[in-house]
Amino acid sequence: MPNTAPCSPKRKRGLKCLPIDAMENSCDNICYEDAYHHIITSYALGKKQSKQALRGVLALLGNPHKGKKYVHAAGTNGKGSVCAYIASALQEAGYNVGLYGSPHLNAFNERFKIDGEDISNGEMARHIGKVMSAEKQFFGESGKRLSYFNLLTLCAFTWFDERKPDYIVLETGLGGRLDTTNIIGKPLVSVITKISLDHVEQLGGTVEKIAAEKAGIIKKNGMTALYHQDDNVYDVIHATCEKRNNRLLYPDDLAITVSESGTGGTTFSVKCKYFEYKDLRLSMPGIFQTENAACALTAIEALRGRGVNISDEAIREGLRKAFWPGRMEIFTSPGKPDVILDGAHNSDKIVRLRESVERYYGGREITVVFAAMKDKSFGEMAAMITGTPGVKRIYITQPVYKKRAAEPGEIAIHAAAGVDVILEPDHMAAIESAIRETGAGGVVCVCGSLYLVGDVRGVVMGIYDEQRDK
Repeated sequence: MPNTAPCSPKRKRGLKCLPIDAMENSCDNICYEDAYHHIITSYALGKKQSKQALRGVLALLGNPHKGKKYVHAAGTNGKGSVCAYIASALQEAGYNVGLYGSPHLNAFNERFKIDGEDISNGEMARHIGKVMSAEKQFFGESGKRLSYFNLLTLCAFTWFDERKPDYIVLETGLGGRLDTTNIIGKPLVSVITKISLDHVEQLGGTVEKIAAEKAGIIKKNGMTALYHQDDNVYDVIHATCEKRNNRLLYPDDLAITVSESGTGGTTFSVKCKYFEYKDLRLSMPGIFQTENAACALTAIEALRGRGVNISDEAIREGLRKAFWPGRMEIFTSPGKPDVILDGAHNSDKIVRLRESVERYYGGREITVVFAAMKDKSFGEMAAMITGTPGVKRIYITQPVYKKRAAEPGEIAIHAAAGVDVILEPDHMAAIESAIRETGAGGVVCVCGSLYLVGDVRGVVMGIYDEQRDK
């Protein structure tokens, strides 16, 4: 699909086009705008393909996913942060590190990183073009297309194959067993983060069923790092490891002691049978981040067991420097309320968000800006977050991606008594009004959907002149 003519950065109806670097307007195959359009249309026109079909497309691409050193992570909560901690520690140890995560907040490029740097527009266009060519060749005139996540994951494989990082940290999208990322062979380490009820329609209505799906990333004769779980989840993962001859690292004696925690981060000590660290520092706020860091430490210990050289100092620096946007991300500016952006989109995550909000902002007036997908437990989440001490009002809105969004009116009936409820479907108007109405000394908490967090993040950064509290 040759197209070497420069693209104009025009805005197509319904598309949220990104600024295009004039030097990267064209590439060997397609321009960035065409690549972006193909990604967007794959939402509606693409379909999740079988592993057999994916292998066929990958074969045409030269099997870029093979022969790499992967850390593969699945779980319900904390996957993104855990992957960020692992990648940061590896980078501090002197390695070149690829990271593929999801979802993005503001640009597709955020999903693809090497040494913390996003893929450029030009590189992304070129690699999407490669996948599109293989897709068309494999499916021929059938009209079939890769799904949105299929497309992006194969793009990641081709980019990493070209750039050849020493290690690749790979986050699953949904589940594990049937996830596109699970097309890889045996990783160095399989990582299972905290598992709770989420995506029950796709994965099952019990934590045991969900755990079984996540356990699908565990390969024969490998090594698995599992964060401390309920016994029923542990039993599923342990049985899978036994069946597939995996060494399981499970810190059932894990002890975390927090010595200081605030909006600038957390200092904590951690001890279990595999490791002990005192006074580790995390720059990402949120008490729950200590658990994500402990999960990452277990995975790092497994990597050490695989012969990867990672010093204690690299681990300390890696944890301190790691950053993952939209997870208890706090913006401050004189004369304005603090704004918290947190992608908490299930009940377990809302509970953890509440803990940190109460700890950091007890006694202050809180305004919530909330949206949720209709397949989530939005009623329970809305009740919990509005039941947080100090919450005075809630703006119930919708993200740009409204197809799966719950109706504001359906959410409103679950708000706690005594909290002012404002229905504002326009998320831009909702966040601007929330900041204005709350005023200095108060707090605005945006949660319920990562789609919402992504939509408002740019607005907040503009209002706060990109002054992020670290």
